[in-house]
Amino acid sequence: MIYSPEQLLNFNIGYSHPKGIDLLVEYVYVGKQFADDLNTVAPSSNGQRGLIPNYGVWNATVNYRIGGTDRFAPTLFVTTKNLRDDTFIVDRRRGVMPGIPRLVQGA
Repeated sequence: MIYSPEQLLNFNIGYSHPKGIDLLVEYVYVGKQFADDLNTVAPSSNGQRGLIPNYGVWNATVNYRIGGTDRFAPTLFVTTKNLRDDTFIVDRRRGVMPGIPRLVQGA
């Protein structure tokens, strides 16, 4: 099947401190998958066919609730996607499309 990996894994571990600090680390694994209905393994010259190799991505988030234990208090956060800045293929419909590079967001 197209874009249907046999293995998907999402592992999360987190910690919440009573003073309002939350930490979360996430690992996302996507198994190899085919990009066309012929299950082509070798990549085509235009990149639109071929096997998409498996990949894994680490993400992390830190939250700080300014009001401490008040769950409705304003929250500051920093989140990072693709911590290791790995390069991987996620799509071949328009050629080889890489996954998201390291992305850091905060507020």
